[in-house]
Amino acid sequence: MRNSFKLLLFNILNLVLGGVIAQVPTWTIQGHVVRSSVSSSLCTVSIPKLGKKLVMADEKGNFSFSDTVAAELTLHCNMPGFADIDTQLRVVPGEAYRLVLRLQRLAIDMPQVEVFSARENALRMLPGSATLITSEQLENVQAQSANQVLRQAPGIHAVDEEGLGLRPNIGFRGLDPDRSRYVLVMEDGVPVSLSPYGEPELYYAPSIDRMQQVEILRGPASIQYGPRTVAGVINYRTADPPAETQASVHFTGGSGGYLSAHARFGTTLSGTGIQFDYLRKQSDDFGMLRLRMNDLVLRLRRTISSHTVVGLKASAYDELSNANYIGMTQPMFEQGGNDFTRLAPEDRFLVRRYALAATLSTMLTDQLKLDVLLFGYSTRRDWCRQDFAYNQLDTAGNLLPPPADYSGVTWGDESLAGGALYMRNSTGNRNRNFSVAGADIRIRYDYRWMGTTHQAVAGVKAVAERAHEVRINGTAPGDLGGSVSDVEFRPLTGLSAFVCDKWPLHERLELSPGLRWESMVFTREIRRGRYVLDGATSVRDTLIRNTSSLTAFIPGIGFSYRMGGPWTLFGGVHRGFAPPRIKDAITADGTDQQLDAELSWNYEWGIRASGKRFWQAEITAFCLDFENQVIPVSESSGGAGTGLINGGSTLSRGLELSTALTTEKGGKHKWNAGCQLTATYTRASFSSDRFLGSGENRVNISGNRLPYAPEWQGTGTITVQSAAGFTFNFSAHYTGAQYTDILNTETATANGLTGRLSPFRSYDAGCLYKSATSGLTLSASVKNLSNERYIFTRRPQGIRVSLPRMFFVGIKKEF
Repeated sequence: MRNSFKLLLFNILNLVLGGVIAQVPTWTIQGHVVRSSVSSSLCTVSIPKLGKKLVMADEKGNFSFSDTVAAELTLHCNMPGFADIDTQLRVVPGEAYRLVLRLQRLAIDMPQVEVFSARENALRMLPGSATLITSEQLENVQAQSANQVLRQAPGIHAVDEEGLGLRPNIGFRGLDPDRSRYVLVMEDGVPVSLSPYGEPELYYAPSIDRMQQVEILRGPASIQYGPRTVAGVINYRTADPPAETQASVHFTGGSGGYLSAHARFGTTLSGTGIQFDYLRKQSDDFGMLRLRMNDLVLRLRRTISSHTVVGLKASAYDELSNANYIGMTQPMFEQGGNDFTRLAPEDRFLVRRYALAATLSTMLTDQLKLDVLLFGYSTRRDWCRQDFAYNQLDTAGNLLPPPADYSGVTWGDESLAGGALYMRNSTGNRNRNFSVAGADIRIRYDYRWMGTTHQAVAGVKAVAERAHEVRINGTAPGDLGGSVSDVEFRPLTGLSAFVCDKWPLHERLELSPGLRWESMVFTREIRRGRYVLDGATSVRDTLIRNTSSLTAFIPGIGFSYRMGGPWTLFGGVHRGFAPPRIKDAITADGTDQQLDAELSWNYEWGIRASGKRFWQAEITAFCLDFENQVIPVSESSGGAGTGLINGGSTLSRGLELSTALTTEKGGKHKWNAGCQLTATYTRASFSSDRFLGSGENRVNISGNRLPYAPEWQGTGTITVQSAAGFTFNFSAHYTGAQYTDILNTETATANGLTGRLSPFRSYDAGCLYKSATSGLTLSASVKNLSNERYIFTRRPQGIRVSLPRMFFVGIKKEF
C-alpha cells in the first residue's frame, strides 16, 4: 500500500513537472492458470509478503501484478478442490516475468462433516470465533476426560460429574451446563445426544481417547448445524484410515484401579481404507465410580475415482457403572473423610449404543461439490437408582420418623433438617430407549458474480426420532424388577434447510450471510402413568396423546476483514434457537403448553492473529440476549424431574481471550517451548423483572446471576519439548465463584443443594517420551497436583467433591 502510494505521488509530480523526473522502473508479473489444460477463473492469486490483494483470475485464467520493490517473493495460488501452489520468485525492477500455474486436483479424504477447515487461511477468514484442538495437544494433555481438553478453549464451562466425562455438562458463554442441552455435540458430523430435537441431553459422550482433533465453533456460522444454534458446536473428529498399514496399542493405568486399553489397526488395500478401533476402560474406585466400558469402531473408505469417495462407519458402545445422582449433604462435606463413600452402592447404570453412518463426497463439477451423510443410531439407557429422603424436624426441632420403607441406612447429621439422608428400600428403574435416523445433504458451489468469487453452501436435513420410556419401581436396593408405573412414547420428525454464502465485498472484506429453516412435529403418548386423586397417588393404564409442531426461521450474518499483517477483524449476529423438549411442551395430562422455542439474538465481535508461525491470538466480545429462557426442572439440574421454569429475559455478556506462543522447532534448537492461555469473563443475569414468592417474601430476581455461570475462568498451559523426544506439560485451571440457584443464595443449605460455590483451581502435570526409531511412547501424569479439595457442583442431588491427587502411567507402541 505504501509503495503504491509513493508510486502514485511520483506520477503526479512527474506530470506536473512535465516529465522532468526520471521514471521509476517497475517489475511486472503476468500469469496464466490452467486446470487440466483448461483455464480457471475461480482461483485467487496473492503475494502475502507485499500485502498484495487477492487477484481473481479473469475468465481466461490470466492475472498480473506490478511494483517497484526488489524482493524475494512467494506467489500463492488457491482454488477450492485443488492443491495450493506456492511459487518462489526473485523480482527486480525493470524486469517482466511470465508464469504458468497448473492446478492439481486434491484427493478427497474420508467424507465427513467438517465444521471448519484446519488450513491456516480458512481459519483466518472464519466469520466467528473458533478453536481447533490438534492431535498434538490431545497427546500432551494425556486426558482421561474430554472436559480436560475442552477447558483449553475459551467460553466453555465443563462441569465434572464422575470424573471421566461420561455424562458431559458443558455450558457456553454463561448458559446452563446441565447435560449440555444448549450445545450441539457431534462425532464426525453425526449428533450424539439421545434425541437431537426431542431430548438433547448427553448421557453418552464420545471417548476422547479415539479422537484426532476437536473443532469448537461459536458465532453465526453455527446456523449450518441445527437444530440448536444458541451456544455453539463441538465436533469430535476421528482419524481417517491410513494410506499404509499402521497399528498401535496403548495402555494406561492409574489410581483407583483405573485401566485403559486402546488398540488401533488401519490400512488401505486396492483403494479401500480400513480402520479398526477398540477401547476398553475400567475402574474400581475412580472417586465413587465403578466402571466397565467397551467402545468399538470400524471405518471403511472406498475411493471410487479422483472425484468420488464413499465411507462407512459402524460403532458399538457398552457401559456398565454404578453412576447415580445422590450427593453429600453440607454436614457430610464439612466433616470430611467420606468424600467417595458409595451412598447407594447397588445403583446400576447401563448404556448401550449402536450407530451406523454412510457418507458420499463427490465433485460433480470443478465448481460443485456434493456431500451426503446418512446416519442412524439407537441408545438404550437403563438406570436403577435407590430412593432416599432427607430427614425432617418438627416446629419444636424434634426429629420426625424416617419414611415407612426406611432401609436402616443413614448418612449425615440428623440434628439439622435436611442434613441427613435416609436410604429407602425402593428403587426407580428409569429405562429409556431412543432411536434416531437422519439424512444430511449438502452442496457447495463456487461461482463468480459481479466480479467476485463466491462460495455458497446449502443443505437439507431430515431426522426421525422415537423415545420409549418405562419406569419400574423395585422394592429393594438394586432391584431391577417390580411394578410398572410409567410407560410412554415420544415420536418426532424434524426437517430443516439452510443456505449460506461467502461474499467478498472487497479485497479484504468478506461477508457471510445465512438463513436456516427448522420445522418439527412431535407427539407425546402416555399409556400408563401416576395420577393424584383425593390426595392419593394411583397408577393406571391410560391413553393420553397430543401432537404439536414448531417452525422457525433462523437468520445470521458474519463478516471478516483482513487488516495489515496477520490481523483479522470478525463479528456477526445470529438468531439463537433451541426447540423445547417434548416432555416440557406437552404435560403428563396431555396439555399442549404452546411453548415457543427458546430464542435469543447472539452478537460477537473479535480480532484474531493467525498465520504467524510462532504466535496466535484471538479476543472476542459476546452478547447473548434471550427473549425468554425456558429452564426445565430436571432431576439432573437438581429439580423434581417435572415441570419447567419460565426464566424470562436473560442477558449474557463477556469477553474471551486465547493466545499461544511457541518457539522455533528443529534447526540448532535442542529444546522448544510453548505456552497457551485462555481466559473468559462472563456476566450472565436475569435482565427483566421477575418476582418470586408472595407478601413479605416476594423477591424480584432481576439482575441476579444465572446458576452455574462463573464470572471468571482461565486455563494456562506450558509445554516443553526436546529434540530427543521428551515432552513436559504443566497446566493450571481456575473457575470463579458461582451461584447454584436463581435466588443467588449465599449460605449453603443443610441438604447441600443450594449455596454459593467458592472459586477453585486445579493443577495437572505430565511428561512423555517418544522414540522416533522404535515407535514406543512412555507417559506419566498427575491430576490435581496440589490435592485441592473443593465443591465443583451441587448437582444432580447433592454435593460433588473434586477428585484427589491421582497418578497415571502409560505405554504406547506403534507398528
